[in-house]
Amino acid sequence: MLRGLRYIALALLLAWVVWNLWTRERRRRIDEGFRRAALVISLAFVAVGSVMFYRGMAGPGNSLGQAALMLIVGAGLIAYQRWGRR
Repeated sequence: MLRGLRYIALALLLAWVVWNLWTRERRRRIDEGFRRAALVISLAFVAVGSVMFYRGMAGPGNSLGQAALMLIVGAGLIAYQRWGRR
C-alpha cells in the first residue's frame, strides 16, 4: 500500500509541475531564466576567448585560431540573443 501511495504522490507532483509550467507567469519566469543563462554562457565564451587570445599573443602558442573562433561564437551568440528579443 505504501508503494501505491508513493506512485500517487509522484503523479500528483508531476501534475502540479505541469500545471505550473502552463501558467503564463511561470513560463515568463522560466523564459527569462533561460535568457539570462544564455547571456552568461555567451559572455563566458567571449571572456575565455579573450584570455586565450591574450595568452596566445603574449607567448608562443597555437591557440590564436581557437581564441578567435571562441570570440566570434560568443559575439554571434550575443548578437543572436539581442536580435531574438525584438
